Amino acid sequence: MNQQFLIDSLKFSGRIRNLRVERAMRCVDRQHFVPKVERAYINTPQSIGFHVTISAPYVHALMLEALTPFIRPGSTVLDVGSGSGYITACLAHLLMHSASEEDDQNSSPSPPMRGCVHAIDHVKDLIDRSKVSLAADPCTTALMQCIQFHVGDGRKGLPKVAPFDAIHVGAAAKAPPPALLQQLRPGGCLVMPIVNEVTQVTAFVKDPLTFEIFERVITDAPFVPLTSLTKQLANN
Repeated sequence: MNQQFLIDSLKFSGRIRNLRVERAMRCVDRQHFVPKVERAYINTPQSIGFHVTISAPYVHALMLEALTPFIRPGSTVLDVGSGSGYITACLAHLLMHSASEEDDQNSSPSPPMRGCVHAIDHVKDLIDRSKVSLAADPCTTALMQCIQFHVGDGRKGLPKVAPFDAIHVGAAAKAPPPALLQQLRPGGCLVMPIVNEVTQVTAFVKDPLTFEIFERVITDAPFVPLTSLTKQLANN
Protein backbone atom coordinates (compact mmCIF):
# COMPACT_ATOMS: atom_id res chain seq x y z
CA MET A 1 0.00 0.00 0.00
CA ASN A 2 1.15 3.56 -0.70
CA GLN A 3 -0.10 7.06 0.11
CA GLN A 4 -2.36 7.38 -2.92
CA PHE A 5 -3.88 3.91 -2.45
CA LEU A 6 -4.62 4.76 1.20
CA ILE A 7 -6.45 7.96 0.25
CA ASP A 8 -8.32 6.18 -2.55
CA SER A 9 -9.50 3.53 -0.07
CA LEU A 10 -10.66 6.20 2.40
CA LYS A 11 -12.66 7.83 -0.39
CA PHE A 12 -14.15 4.50 -1.47
CA SER A 13 -15.24 3.74 2.12
CA GLY A 14 -16.86 7.17 2.48
CA ARG A 15 -14.46 8.41 5.17
CA ILE A 16 -13.26 11.16 2.81
CA ARG A 17 -16.04 13.11 1.09
CA ASN A 18 -14.73 16.66 1.02
CA LEU A 19 -12.33 17.58 -1.80
CA ARG A 20 -10.32 19.84 0.53
CA VAL A 21 -9.74 16.94 2.93
CA GLU A 22 -8.69 14.71 0.06
CA ARG A 23 -6.19 17.28 -1.21
CA ALA A 24 -4.75 17.81 2.28
CA MET A 25 -4.29 14.10 2.95
CA ARG A 26 -2.75 13.51 -0.47
CA CYS A 27 -0.25 16.31 0.17
CA VAL A 28 0.76 15.31 3.71
CA ASP A 29 2.60 12.01 3.33
CA ARG A 30 2.09 9.90 6.45
CA GLN A 31 5.44 8.12 6.04
CA HIS A 32 7.26 11.21 7.32
CA PHE A 33 5.26 11.22 10.57
CA VAL A 34 5.55 7.61 11.78
CA PRO A 35 8.57 5.83 13.26
CA LYS A 36 8.07 2.67 11.18
CA VAL A 37 7.85 3.67 7.51
CA GLU A 38 6.78 0.18 6.46
CA ARG A 39 3.59 0.66 8.53
CA ALA A 40 2.88 4.21 7.38
CA TYR A 41 -0.18 3.40 5.28
CA ILE A 42 -1.83 0.79 7.49
CA ASN A 43 -5.24 1.99 8.68
CA THR A 44 -4.51 1.61 12.40
CA PRO A 45 -3.08 3.84 15.17
CA GLN A 46 0.67 3.55 15.82
CA SER A 47 2.87 4.40 18.78
CA ILE A 48 5.22 7.36 18.35
CA GLY A 49 6.72 7.17 21.85
CA PHE A 50 6.02 9.03 25.10
CA HIS A 51 2.81 7.01 25.52
CA VAL A 52 1.36 8.75 22.45
CA THR A 53 -0.04 7.41 19.19
CA ILE A 54 -0.69 8.77 15.74
CA SER A 55 -4.35 8.03 15.05
CA ALA A 56 -5.54 5.70 12.31
CA PRO A 57 -5.91 7.42 8.92
CA TYR A 58 -9.68 6.87 8.86
CA VAL A 59 -10.00 8.73 12.19
CA HIS A 60 -7.91 11.62 10.89
CA ALA A 61 -10.11 11.75 7.80
CA LEU A 62 -13.35 11.89 9.81
CA MET A 63 -12.02 14.55 12.19
CA LEU A 64 -10.81 16.68 9.29
CA GLU A 65 -14.18 16.25 7.56
CA ALA A 66 -15.91 17.65 10.66
CA LEU A 67 -13.53 20.63 11.00
CA THR A 68 -13.16 21.62 7.34
CA PRO A 69 -16.35 23.75 7.04
CA PHE A 70 -15.03 25.93 9.88
CA ILE A 71 -11.57 26.51 8.38
CA ARG A 72 -11.32 29.33 5.87
CA PRO A 73 -8.54 31.66 4.76
CA GLY A 74 -7.70 33.84 7.76
CA SER A 75 -8.98 31.36 10.36
CA THR A 76 -7.21 30.71 13.64
CA VAL A 77 -6.93 26.99 14.40
CA LEU A 78 -5.71 25.11 17.48
CA ASP A 79 -4.28 21.57 17.50
CA VAL A 80 -4.11 20.24 21.07
CA GLY A 81 -1.77 17.32 21.65
CA SER A 82 -0.21 17.78 18.24
CA GLY A 83 1.98 14.68 18.68
CA SER A 84 3.48 13.61 15.37
CA GLY A 85 2.43 16.84 13.63
CA TYR A 86 0.51 14.97 10.93
CA ILE A 87 -2.91 16.48 11.52
CA THR A 88 -1.28 19.87 12.20
CA ALA A 89 0.04 19.74 8.64
CA CYS A 90 -3.35 18.70 7.25
CA LEU A 91 -5.03 21.59 9.10
CA ALA A 92 -2.43 23.98 7.68
CA HIS A 93 -3.16 22.71 4.17
CA LEU A 94 -6.89 23.33 4.68
CA LEU A 95 -6.08 26.81 5.92
CA MET A 96 -3.74 27.78 3.09
CA HIS A 97 -5.87 26.57 0.21
CA SER A 98 -9.16 27.70 -1.26
CA ALA A 99 -12.32 27.01 0.69
CA SER A 100 -14.21 26.20 -2.50
CA GLU A 101 -14.70 22.52 -3.28
CA GLU A 102 -15.41 23.49 -6.89
CA ASP A 103 -11.95 24.92 -7.55
CA ASP A 104 -9.83 22.83 -9.88
CA GLN A 105 -6.92 20.79 -8.56
CA ASN A 106 -4.44 23.53 -9.44
CA SER A 107 -6.10 26.14 -7.23
CA SER A 108 -3.60 28.50 -5.64
CA PRO A 109 -3.08 29.01 -1.93
CA SER A 110 -5.16 31.82 -0.49
CA PRO A 111 -3.32 35.14 -0.51
CA PRO A 112 -1.45 36.86 2.34
CA MET A 113 -3.94 36.75 5.24
CA ARG A 114 -4.10 32.99 5.66
CA GLY A 115 -4.41 32.78 9.42
CA CYS A 116 -2.47 30.33 11.57
CA VAL A 117 -2.55 26.81 12.97
CA HIS A 118 -1.29 26.80 16.55
CA ALA A 119 0.01 23.36 17.54
CA ILE A 120 0.59 22.64 21.23
CA ASP A 121 2.07 19.61 22.96
CA HIS A 122 3.67 19.27 26.37
CA VAL A 123 6.43 16.98 25.06
CA LYS A 124 9.12 19.16 23.52
CA ASP A 125 10.75 16.20 21.77
CA LEU A 126 7.51 15.61 19.84
CA ILE A 127 7.37 19.26 18.81
CA ASP A 128 10.97 19.08 17.59
CA ARG A 129 10.26 15.83 15.74
CA SER A 130 7.18 17.40 14.11
CA LYS A 131 9.30 20.20 12.67
CA VAL A 132 11.72 17.67 11.17
CA SER A 133 8.82 15.69 9.69
CA LEU A 134 7.31 18.80 8.11
CA ALA A 135 10.65 19.72 6.58
CA ALA A 136 11.06 16.26 5.00
CA ASP A 137 8.83 16.95 2.01
CA PRO A 138 8.42 20.07 -0.19
CA CYS A 139 4.63 19.99 0.12
CA THR A 140 4.65 20.07 3.91
CA THR A 141 7.66 22.42 4.10
CA ALA A 142 5.50 25.03 2.37
CA LEU A 143 2.87 24.64 5.10
CA MET A 144 5.26 25.65 7.88
CA GLN A 145 4.74 29.34 7.13
CA CYS A 146 1.29 29.22 8.73
CA ILE A 147 2.11 26.92 11.68
CA GLN A 148 3.27 28.01 15.12
CA PHE A 149 4.36 25.40 17.66
CA HIS A 150 3.98 25.79 21.42
CA VAL A 151 5.26 23.62 24.27
CA GLY A 152 2.69 23.51 27.05
CA ASP A 153 -0.49 22.05 28.52
CA GLY A 154 -3.00 22.08 25.68
CA ARG A 155 -5.91 21.61 28.08
CA LYS A 156 -5.49 25.29 28.96
CA GLY A 157 -5.55 26.35 25.32
CA LEU A 158 -3.76 29.50 24.23
CA PRO A 159 -5.68 32.49 25.61
CA LYS A 160 -3.33 35.04 24.05
CA VAL A 161 -4.18 33.96 20.50
CA ALA A 162 -7.83 32.91 21.04
CA PRO A 163 -10.57 32.78 19.89
CA PHE A 164 -10.27 29.80 17.58
CA ASP A 165 -12.47 28.97 14.62
CA ALA A 166 -11.58 25.28 14.83
CA ILE A 167 -9.99 23.17 17.57
CA HIS A 168 -8.69 19.63 17.18
CA VAL A 169 -7.88 17.62 20.33
CA GLY A 170 -5.89 14.45 19.79
CA ALA A 171 -6.47 12.76 23.17
CA ALA A 172 -9.54 11.62 25.10
CA ALA A 173 -11.32 13.04 28.15
CA LYS A 174 -14.74 12.73 29.75
CA ALA A 175 -15.64 16.23 28.55
CA PRO A 176 -13.98 19.06 26.63
CA PRO A 177 -11.72 21.17 28.86
CA PRO A 178 -13.67 24.31 29.86
CA ALA A 179 -10.81 26.55 28.74
CA LEU A 180 -11.06 25.19 25.19
CA LEU A 181 -14.80 25.75 24.98
CA GLN A 182 -14.29 29.28 26.28
CA GLN A 183 -11.65 29.92 23.62
CA LEU A 184 -13.83 28.54 20.80
CA ARG A 185 -15.16 31.35 18.64
CA PRO A 186 -18.97 31.61 18.38
CA GLY A 187 -19.83 29.66 15.26
CA GLY A 188 -16.68 27.54 15.66
CA CYS A 189 -16.16 23.81 16.09
CA LEU A 190 -14.13 21.67 18.50
CA VAL A 191 -13.55 17.99 17.67
CA MET A 192 -12.17 15.54 20.23
CA PRO A 193 -12.63 11.99 21.57
CA ILE A 194 -14.97 11.74 24.56
CA VAL A 195 -14.82 8.85 27.04
CA ASN A 196 -18.19 7.29 27.89
CA GLU A 197 -18.82 3.55 27.86
CA VAL A 198 -16.69 3.68 24.72
CA THR A 199 -14.49 6.46 23.37
CA GLN A 200 -16.31 8.45 20.70
CA VAL A 201 -14.93 11.22 18.51
CA THR A 202 -17.40 14.07 18.99
CA ALA A 203 -17.90 17.46 17.35
CA PHE A 204 -18.92 20.43 19.53
CA VAL A 205 -20.27 23.50 17.71
CA LYS A 206 -20.80 26.83 19.49
CA ASP A 207 -23.95 28.60 18.35
CA PRO A 208 -22.97 32.04 16.99
CA LEU A 209 -25.94 33.78 18.65
CA THR A 210 -26.66 31.97 21.90
CA PHE A 211 -23.15 30.49 22.48
CA GLU A 212 -24.92 27.22 23.29
CA ILE A 213 -22.84 24.10 22.58
CA PHE A 214 -24.31 21.46 20.29
CA GLU A 215 -22.62 18.07 19.98
CA ARG A 216 -22.59 15.29 17.41
CA VAL A 217 -20.91 11.89 17.66
CA ILE A 218 -18.72 11.09 14.64
CA THR A 219 -17.25 7.64 15.29
CA ASP A 220 -15.92 5.24 17.93
CA ALA A 221 -12.13 5.10 18.11
CA PRO A 222 -9.34 4.34 20.60
CA PHE A 223 -7.32 7.28 21.95
CA VAL A 224 -4.75 7.91 24.65
CA PRO A 225 -5.99 10.04 27.58
CA LEU A 226 -5.73 13.81 27.70
CA THR A 227 -3.64 14.23 30.81
CA SER A 228 -0.71 16.02 32.45
CA LEU A 229 2.88 15.56 31.27
CA THR A 230 3.79 13.89 34.57
CA LYS A 231 1.04 11.26 34.28
CA GLN A 232 1.73 10.71 30.61
CA LEU A 233 5.44 10.04 31.11
CA ALA A 234 4.71 7.88 34.18
CA ASN A 235 2.67 5.59 31.92
CA ASN A 236 5.34 5.44 29.21
